[in-house]
Amino acid sequence: NDFLRTASIMLIGIGLVLIFITRSLLKPIFIIASLILAYYTSVGMSEWISTSVLSVENLGWNVPFFSFIMIVALGVDYSIFLMMRYREIKGDSTKAIVDAARHIGGVVISAAIILGGTFAALIPSGVITLIEVAIIVILGLLLLSFVMLPIFIPALLGSVNRIRRRGQMKKEKN
Repeated sequence: NDFLRTASIMLIGIGLVLIFITRSLLKPIFIIASLILAYYTSVGMSEWISTSVLSVENLGWNVPFFSFIMIVALGVDYSIFLMMRYREIKGDSTKAIVDAARHIGGVVISAAIILGGTFAALIPSGVITLIEVAIIVILGLLLLSFVMLPIFIPALLGSVNRIRRRGQMKKEKN
């Protein structure tokens, strides 16, 4: 219950801030969806790694909680970089989101590598909880940096833009 309450408060607060920053209702939904998807994917992958490699039956009770906070906080930062760059680019919105993702890619990947290395330093500790948090956060950073920000969010925004354009074209024909 504590996890669900904290996650809900975090996501609602982040959603409100993102609405203000992006001046949109849809973009924050896409960003939050990408964060949740990255989180659950990395938890699932980490659980498989923990059971296979570390011979642990389940993740520690506090691992999902702390991992969620880290992935969401970092993912929102990276997403804000993307959205701010997107707002700066004029012209076709589909092309703008692709260009924004391309331009921030180096910064986000560099930050993710540095932060991933910092979390990797927890692995030799021998403390299973720290190892599991480190694995989840590293996997989450990889997913955010290489899938969610450069591919998933631009694909969603591009699809919405195409649907809107088709709707406008149909209105113009009628």
